[in-house]
Amino acid sequence: MPELFYKKMDEMFKELKIDLEDTNDKEKIKEAENFVATFTPQKEPIKIE
Repeated sequence: MPELFYKKMDEMFKELKIDLEDTNDKEKIKEAENFVATFTPQKEPIKIE
């Protein structure tokens, strides 16, 4: 995604007074009322031979 997208998302969350916490803790995610998930694409392509 372009950097502008993330900047606008940050502005939107700030305006809505939504605090974000970055975590990979699966237990913490399971206990959350709601969450936002983002996925980072792999840098290297997957090769199928």
